[in-house]
Amino acid sequence: MSWCDRLGLGKGGIAVTRLEWQQLAERWLVDAKRLLDDHRWSAAYYLAGYAVECGLKACILVRVAAAPEVIFDDKSFPRSAGRIVSWS
Repeated sequence: MSWCDRLGLGKGGIAVTRLEWQQLAERWLVDAKRLLDDHRWSAAYYLAGYAVECGLKACILVRVAAAPEVIFDDKSFPRSAGRIVSWS
């Protein structure tokens, strides 16, 4: 079972929306807080990193939605949105 299935996001390889990245960030933060409360510092730090990653991905999607030329006009990026999603 993939992590997408475990988190209720469906099959792996499906594009994740900005709202879903935000929800994932919140879930990771809740889990990190619980670990922090239990004095499991390294595990809390690890999950907080996932929360930051998901938050950054949500921010990137805002930027891409506002100015898609940021990615699609740059010749070093592929034109296929599916390939861009697979990078994350």
